[in-house]
Order: sequence, then C-alpha cells, then structure tokens
Amino acid sequence: MMKIKIYILSVFMAIVSWSCCNNNREQSTSVDVLELSDKSIEKEMIKYISFIKNRDSGKWKDADTIRFYINYCQINDSVERFVISAFINPEHFKNNPFYSLCKVGKDTCFFKFVKWDKVNRLVPQYIQPSKEKYEKLVERFFPVAHRSIKNRGYIYPQILYEPEICCITVKNGVIIESHMYRGLPDDVFHGIEDETGTIPNDLN
Repeated sequence: MMKIKIYILSVFMAIVSWSCCNNNREQSTSVDVLELSDKSIEKEMIKYISFIKNRDSGKWKDADTIRFYINYCQINDSVERFVISAFINPEHFKNNPFYSLCKVGKDTCFFKFVKWDKVNRLVPQYIQPSKEKYEKLVERFFPVAHRSIKNRGYIYPQILYEPEICCITVKNGVIIESHMYRGLPDDVFHGIEDETGTIPNDLN
C-alpha cells in the first residue's frame, strides 16, 4: 500500500472548508498537505519535475509557475501507479479537481486518487470546488492568471502547454517501471487489462 504522512489530521473538514491556515501564501493551504514517505518514489517524481521545470520554465514571459498533478491508483493488492503531469492553466482545476496537496521535494503538487473499478474502469475521487473556492485557488497558486481574469475577464495569454507525462508503477513497495509519455494522465490506467479482461501476470 502507498505510504503517505498526513501533516494535518482533519482531512475531510479541511478539504471542504478551504480556510486559510497561516500567513505564507505559497505554503499555506486549507487542504491537507501530504508527504510521500517512500523516498524512492519521491526521488523519481522529483527527477521528472526537475526535467520539466528546467526545460520549460521561462518560456513564456506572462505565465505562472508550472504546477504538477499526481494521480494515484491502486491497481490491485500489490500494484500501485502514480501519474505526474504538468500544467500552467488554472482552468485545469475545473475539469480535473484534486483531493489534497502533496509535497514533493520543494514543490507543492495537487494529489488525486483514482479508484480502479472492474466495471467502470476508472472512478475519479474528488470534491468539486465552488466558484468562490476556485477563484481563491487561482489567486493563491496562479497570481498572473488571476490578475488577468480580474482585469480582462479572461486568462491572457492563452498558452497551449501539453508536456510529457510521467508514469511510475510500484509493486510491493518497489518501483518496477518508470517512463515518460505523451497523452492524457488517465490513458495510462486504461488498457492495463489484457485481452482476457484480467490483470497481466507481471502486475499480479
């Protein structure tokens, strides 16, 4: 099972309330901040995050800091999968709301559980933020976009940013595969079953 330390205990209430916790705008959050206790997984995530930031940061003069999503799915009793993706458009939150914040190295990432369902395949687990909470979220993590929305009524400039995504597969607590690919985060969860509808042997 994935091991995560929870800094703040009131998980559900904190997510629902989205209240302000301290004076540091970057580190303060109304959502719990999780920490990956498995340092080998964190190290692999940091490698991907560093690659993306070193390559893409500063490409656009009027753009916010690159942010990262972590989608987590427990495939079965022994296999887990983490998918890390980068984005700079806060509208991403509307279509891909998250569950909690997660600290990876020095970066604050957005963490979401994806439940594996043999019938429905993928069942995202999240809480949809209201319009007011969404605006506060944008103000905190995307100040450039927030100023644009406030002054223009929309995000400017509109930037198409679809970098590589990183997939990390863990079996019995050990990384068995890690790679970058192009596509959507959920793509890596689909197709994991073979033609018989069962999980491949190497993932059992």
